[in-house]
Amino acid sequence: MTKLYLIDANAYVHRAYHALPPLTNSKGEMVNAVYGFTRMILKLLKQGKPEYAIVCFDFPAPTFRHKKYAEYKANRKEIDDALKHQMPLARESANALNLLVVEKEGYEADDIIATLASQARKDKMEVVVISGDKDVRQLVDDGITVWDEAKNTLYDENKVVEKYGLEPKQLVDMFALMGDVSDNVPGIKGIGEKTATKLIKEFGSVENLIKNYSKLEGRVKVLIEENGKDAEKSKDLIRLHYNVPLEINWRQGEIKPFDNEKLEKFLQKMEFKSLIKELIPGSSEKMEKEEAAFRESGKKKYKTNIIYTEKELIELSEKVVKSGLVSLDLETTSTDPHKAQIVGFSFAITADEAYYLPVGHTYSGASKQVSLETSLSILKDIFEDVKIKKYGQNIKYDMLVLKQAGIELDGIYFDSMVASYCINPSRSSHGLKNIALDYANFPMTAIGELIGKGAKQITMAQVEIEKAADYACADAVAVLMLKEKFEA
Repeated sequence: MTKLYLIDANAYVHRAYHALPPLTNSKGEMVNAVYGFTRMILKLLKQGKPEYAIVCFDFPAPTFRHKKYAEYKANRKEIDDALKHQMPLARESANALNLLVVEKEGYEADDIIATLASQARKDKMEVVVISGDKDVRQLVDDGITVWDEAKNTLYDENKVVEKYGLEPKQLVDMFALMGDVSDNVPGIKGIGEKTATKLIKEFGSVENLIKNYSKLEGRVKVLIEENGKDAEKSKDLIRLHYNVPLEINWRQGEIKPFDNEKLEKFLQKMEFKSLIKELIPGSSEKMEKEEAAFRESGKKKYKTNIIYTEKELIELSEKVVKSGLVSLDLETTSTDPHKAQIVGFSFAITADEAYYLPVGHTYSGASKQVSLETSLSILKDIFEDVKIKKYGQNIKYDMLVLKQAGIELDGIYFDSMVASYCINPSRSSHGLKNIALDYANFPMTAIGELIGKGAKQITMAQVEIEKAADYACADAVAVLMLKEKFEA
């Protein structure tokens, strides 16, 4: 039989927002709920393979229930701004996937689902409602099931009877007696699920229960006598509306192929690169070409200077003092700061010029270098001056290496790795080469290209000064490029 999926979108967006860690794009906008929602919808369609699917949203305004009962949902907290911002983007996502999106002012998504399900059953369609909300289980009927996909539970008529001991059409009466704290539906205080189930089994409905309350005994009799009107009001709030005046019908939800241009445009806007590669034919090759072009365009955007004399180092020191800031990076023989020997320093004051100071290159034929001891004596005042702002990537490492050399690095002001984490904690890597490429379009050389790998790997001390200079200066420059993107 042909299947129609009716999807409770708001529930999916909320679930994605709370399930996923913070995820932001390069503009700093939170997009974790949109990403999770998109992934969930794709998984749903792949698993179930429905021929029709309609994505139903709550309209962001009061409904007819608020007009009937001003306190409806009054105790709900205001949703986070980060989630509120993503609701329209989730609608865009469903549209980008070429799915029919429906919402109606004055009604909730559940009412739209009830109306479309009723339409479709008249046309002998098999309807699957995708929702974890217990209220929609009142819709279960011959040909209408409710799939709580998060718990992988499918509610048909038998499953409802098994769970609640009642027919699906009786659930609204049971829920009316119990009330709903989350929606601020009063129910009858003092009556829980067990008692409500027993009463509806015996009397069939809230109305019949109130009519025959005199047959009850004890505390329950008093509760029904005194609060019967609350149960009737609650039933009116919980009962779904089957006649929402929609401009569409279920047949318009036929699933169509993706419009690749529209979908890619949306995914680019969201910066969902993994989804672009998965969903857009030929995108992997295209992205590789673009990345290669980026690398080519980013080569040598800055001037590299190598410092071989004390005079040149003193001149650089004066420039740093005058500027009041410096991006610095140490080249060493080990990733362990307590074992590392300093091979060289790179500095940048602006992103268009950098300096490399070699102090420990030991290969045969290496040029004469300023000694480490002399270099540190000249640089000590700069390193320890709190007024000179220090920029770096994982600058804690440099601080610890310098500490081993008797220098207390002060004035630490900006760390591009920490900044990257603050902006997007869910990134798989906060390494300088990755973030420089992603945020500053700045390609950098991998360390393996310099020192090799495995048994043939050397240390930075054996790398030619000119090659080390290009590599090290790129680090200092990249941090200043990222400063422009990240500092605010």
